[in-house]
Amino acid sequence: MLSSSLTIINRSNYGYLNMLYNFNCFASRLGLKYLVVALDKNIYTEIGWRKTFNSIYSPSVGKLKLDKNYSFRTPQFNYMSRKKLEASYKAMNLGFDVVFIDVDVVLVNDPIPHLIWKNIDYSHALNIYCPR
Repeated sequence: MLSSSLTIINRSNYGYLNMLYNFNCFASRLGLKYLVVALDKNIYTEIGWRKTFNSIYSPSVGKLKLDKNYSFRTPQFNYMSRKKLEASYKAMNLGFDVVFIDVDVVLVNDPIPHLIWKNIDYSHALNIYCPR
């Protein structure tokens, strides 16, 4: 069961800024607070001063630039996907229950009541194309 220490997390880079604003609009309508893991300095600077965003900066390691919208399974896309797991893992190690929601998800209702399942510690979706 989710505790009072529930944390909704997403991650974004400057290439996903419009999607982040859209996510924020729907989350705000539902009264949901969340943490943005900013993957590049541009998005962190853009949203850092706005009171509607709670964000932390998690810079990339090495020469990998993460400031655009990258195609499925490119090295940058895969790196950003790994950052989802890293952010969730760190929050869970601090004792938080975590729900990770990508910024391209539109929230029309509060998802939390639908996520409370007994005896489930972890659930995820695979990043694969559905066969026809």
